[in-house]
Amino acid sequence: MDVPGGDYLFLGGMVLLFGWLATHYARRLSGVNRALRKGIRAEGTCVRIEQEPYNRSDARRHFFTFLLPDGRLIEFEDLANRSVGVGDPVTVAYDPAAPERTATVAGRGHWSPVLQYGVLVAGCALAAAGFAAVLILTAV
Repeated sequence: MDVPGGDYLFLGGMVLLFGWLATHYARRLSGVNRALRKGIRAEGTCVRIEQEPYNRSDARRHFFTFLLPDGRLIEFEDLANRSVGVGDPVTVAYDPAAPERTATVAGRGHWSPVLQYGVLVAGCALAAAGFAAVLILTAV
């Protein structure tokens, strides 16, 4: 069944989705960059790893915790490589003004968080631009 304007709706939706993702990861990249340059370092621990549905080995979410100087325990999700397991110690960098939003794993044995989020921003932005180009060219 052919829906009139369905192509435009799909392409427009893809532009919005990938544009939103690029913006989301760009904001995260900004916070991570600030935490790495001007932030405080603390020792943290990987507390759990969640598998996505259907046990896809390529979709794992790592959660970490660390203590602030005032004793509060902060838990956050971040990108991590497969060698990080539950209970493993990590170095955490965070901005003291907003530790919940800016905490990131930083240290030896980990890819640079700036590089990780930079690749995500670039990929999502390129996908949004590609869908926008197809949308514009099909409208002509």
